[in-house]
Amino acid sequence: MKQVGLIIIVLGLLGLCFSYSMNTTVTTESKSLGYGIEVPSMTVNNIGLIEDRRNAMLVSGIATIIGVILFVAGTLQEGKIEPLSTYTNYHRKCPFCAELIKEDAVICRFCNRDLPAYIQPTEVEAEEQGKVVPYPKICTKCGTRYPEEHLICPDCDLDLETL
Repeated sequence: MKQVGLIIIVLGLLGLCFSYSMNTTVTTESKSLGYGIEVPSMTVNNIGLIEDRRNAMLVSGIATIIGVILFVAGTLQEGKIEPLSTYTNYHRKCPFCAELIKEDAVICRFCNRDLPAYIQPTEVEAEEQGKVVPYPKICTKCGTRYPEEHLICPDCDLDLETL
């Protein structure tokens, strides 16, 4: 889908360039009115050609927008842009409303129900369940777990390099 979007973007942009360069003028013939009076030839705008140019620009612009949408959707499907937070390893789903909440939450912020205590899985249990073991470091300001390579806390934006 990403490649199709890219092709549509290129075709739309080429169509925009072509329609922008369309000639919308016509040249009239010179006329003799008699008695030595002559009307010279003139270049005038043709309303029909102007409408054709406008329609071509409209179709090309819409095609370009559709191409951008397809390109972004294809990129999202490939997983290069992550639509969800990358910090889901220290979150869990609420057992009542299935919304993503922090592991240490006592009350769900979405359904306002009391939550059962979260029991941290051991490394063996986590591997059996196919889950990543939560991060070992904890922010001193907000208590959020984070990986060692992070330089800023994902929740409170505390500079972790100075800790």
